[in-house]
Amino acid sequence: MILDELDSNEVKKLPNLKSVNKSRLKKAVGKVNALVGFIQTRSITETKGVLIAAANVVAVRLGFKRSKNHPREPWWKRRIKGKIKQLRKDISRLEKITSDKARRREVTEDLAKRYRVHKKDLNVLLEELKQRDSAQAAMLRR
Repeated sequence: MILDELDSNEVKKLPNLKSVNKSRLKKAVGKVNALVGFIQTRSITETKGVLIAAANVVAVRLGFKRSKNHPREPWWKRRIKGKIKQLRKDISRLEKITSDKARRREVTEDLAKRYRVHKKDLNVLLEELKQRDSAQAAMLRR
């Protein structure tokens, strides 16, 4: 199983074996460790591949499902996208407030706390948020 796992060139997520029953884990790891010592490797990269394959075999033997490792966006990109999403949400809320379609007190209090609305005119704040949104979008494109 280890060699089959090693030959499949799929990038897999390493399983988290912390929540497994320790006695079952010890038995499975003991069997796999006994076999890993007989596999010859020529480089540290091959050794790493053998260890990852062994970890996946242990996980399969313990009943874990296989999952592929999906590449995630970098943290800075997720942070900027979150800021853009929040800004667009606030712009929409401010546009509704200025057109008097929505006057929920919680929304206005939240915006007043976040952007100090009492010090600025609503139209000035709306324009400022639109400029912030375009600046964040340009930062994301760069």
